[in-house]
Amino acid sequence: APGRLLYYFSIRRLGVSRAAVLNSVTPFLVILIGVVFLGERPTWHIPVGAVFIVGGVVGILVDRSATRISPSAAVFGLIPTVFFALIPVFMRMGMRSLPDPLLGTAISSGGALIALLAGGFLVPREIRWGGDLRGIGFFLLGGLCYASAFITLYKAVSLGTVSFVAPLSYISPLVSILIARVMIQKL
Repeated sequence: APGRLLYYFSIRRLGVSRAAVLNSVTPFLVILIGVVFLGERPTWHIPVGAVFIVGGVVGILVDRSATRISPSAAVFGLIPTVFFALIPVFMRMGMRSLPDPLLGTAISSGGALIALLAGGFLVPREIRWGGDLRGIGFFLLGGLCYASAFITLYKAVSLGTVSFVAPLSYISPLVSILIARVMIQKL
């Protein structure tokens, strides 16, 4: 929940493309956390692959305009990556006693919902629980995509190591950039 909320703020503040690039460092954190907390020992191919993933996304988005990201905005955009890096690690730990991906996703989503509702004070009062209701459909579609991604990530983590699966799942910034370019060019 904190990662999702902070990522939402990053998208709002930095834009989809920049927030996605900052989020693309997550595979490095996942590999590090997987080594420290799960005792994984990835081969050299995995960190090198993560470098190519992050480098590819960053390379595509090299900002050729006068627009730059301030250091404070970059730090703010990197904070969600810590939370996102913890997701597959905690999933792997939870799978030791609960291998069902649907039940695991439901429990994780329930916990995220509780944390999001408890963290409502972080959202500025003037935009909390308000806005144009026409956007709800897009959030519902986003939620369906997120749930589908979470279920498949859960299954992938159950079949492989976190250090291997997480870098592969983080080509999503590239996909986000391409979709944003096609669907919301003016933003």
